[in-house]
Amino acid sequence: RGLSAPTARPFTTAREPSSGTLHPKRWSALPLQSRRELNHNSLLLTFEVDGSGLGEHEPLLPLGSHVLVRGEHTDGKNVARAYTPVSSLDARDKIELAVKVYPDGKMGNILSRLEPGDAVEMRGPSTRFSAGLHLGGAHEL
Repeated sequence: RGLSAPTARPFTTAREPSSGTLHPKRWSALPLQSRRELNHNSLLLTFEVDGSGLGEHEPLLPLGSHVLVRGEHTDGKNVARAYTPVSSLDARDKIELAVKVYPDGKMGNILSRLEPGDAVEMRGPSTRFSAGLHLGGAHEL
């Protein structure tokens, strides 16, 4: 595979995938359902999520929302990034993220090593940004 990084690893691994729920204030382990390389340094990652508790017309991911994805880098520090999902607005059982992998990037390299069945921690959706979170930069947790 062209997209791998020896310096990063998934935050958590769940080889027997089970659906997780998405919550704006709690981290949940969501299993990777599929991955597809878009080009030499970009991926489309699809994560399984349980949206069964949503109301009939309540979206899993409101328009303009983002999710926080957290992982552990090999330096032992937790890193989080905000991603705006590219999932369809009517998707109720999956979150799709387009991820660009930079050579020295922390989160992109963690996510690029995921295989179906592996899980990472997510929370959201959120339509607000905290002052401490800067898109395009690492957020240490």
